[in-house]
Amino acid sequence: MHISRAVPSNTTIDDTISNSNSDTVAYDPPELWLKPDGCPRVPCSGFPDKNKTFSNTWHTSVFSAKPDHANALNKTQSATARFNGNAVYVYGVLPPTIGIPTANVEFFIDGVLVDQFGQPNVSASDFVYDFLFYANSSLPPGAHEIKIINGKPNGPDSMFILDRIVYT
Repeated sequence: MHISRAVPSNTTIDDTISNSNSDTVAYDPPELWLKPDGCPRVPCSGFPDKNKTFSNTWHTSVFSAKPDHANALNKTQSATARFNGNAVYVYGVLPPTIGIPTANVEFFIDGVLVDQFGQPNVSASDFVYDFLFYANSSLPPGAHEIKIINGKPNGPDSMFILDRIVYT
């Protein structure tokens, strides 16, 4: 009798391009998420270099409760993906802390708040690429949904840059 074991493998859900499993990320509201080809300026100053990101793509969400940000006024923004596995990792780009809002995001698995990320109060003058924002390797095997929420009503400004979600 021969016993074989399945070897776990990682699957990447790009922020923009669907993978071989047709996994995608849903953005809400979609008009408040910027991507490299939607950058309002060329060169795209104040945004990451797409050549340093996975598949040369990223999605940026900027939250503000200030009245001068009418398009994003107190509206949280979310990115949601469904996957089948027992682990999930969220990678993005950590924005510099000089002149750009810092990241302030919450992570939900299957509708339950599981973690929060508040950018450390350190001075950084450049973007940090391939940054691990969230990791969870103890999910029960099966179908799951991860939801990432940027900003809190009446809270501080927040910028979150999603590059990819990896699951096992």
